[in-house]
Amino acid sequence: YMTEVTQQGNQGNITLEDVRQALGDKDPNGVNAGTLRAILGRGSNQTIQKHLDKIRAEQVPAPLPITGEAPAAPKELVQSLWAAAWSSAQAQTSGMLASVMAKLDVTEQALVTSRNDADAAQSSADTAVIVLAEEQQQAKAKTEALVSEKESLAKELADQKAKADAEAKVLADALATVKAEAALAAERASSALALQEAKHQACVELMRSEMDRLINQLADLRAALARPVQPA
Repeated sequence: YMTEVTQQGNQGNITLEDVRQALGDKDPNGVNAGTLRAILGRGSNQTIQKHLDKIRAEQVPAPLPITGEAPAAPKELVQSLWAAAWSSAQAQTSGMLASVMAKLDVTEQALVTSRNDADAAQSSADTAVIVLAEEQQQAKAKTEALVSEKESLAKELADQKAKADAEAKVLADALATVKAEAALAAERASSALALQEAKHQACVELMRSEMDRLINQLADLRAALARPVQPA
């Protein structure tokens, strides 16, 4: 808020004539700088108050001139001149008193206006402080919310990591088990294959031996058939 007022106050220099035009027919003693600034829409309260004080001072009635010493007069006229001088002094004193009272009234009115200006400035400052406090409170709330969200995300990430680590361990254990079972199965298959090959080889050797025996018997039989038969 205070920054906005400063920026608006820098839009142009306020002159005495600007303040006169803004004042118009209003009594300068009944208007404060804040009201004139609202009419002008620019300028600072300090500059406007300076011109307003000058306009107020222009309206203060000038003091009555004080006459010099009376010239010497004939004795027979002393009484009448004295009476006239006394009356004139009384008139001047009354005029000076009236001027002083008018100045006092203007001063009192200026004091009231100055107090009003001070109250308006204080109100603006209080409003700015309240706005700043609210913004600080909102910023604090946002910061706390972000910290809470960060902590929640960190906890969720840690939980997910722990879960992933546990699942990875289960998979690693399962893979090791599968590898061990595969190795055992391969070993058993290899042993079974070797045994099967040994059995096969034994069968082949047995068949070969049997064929050799049969071939020998067939040869003997052929030889026996080839010998001539002896007459009885």
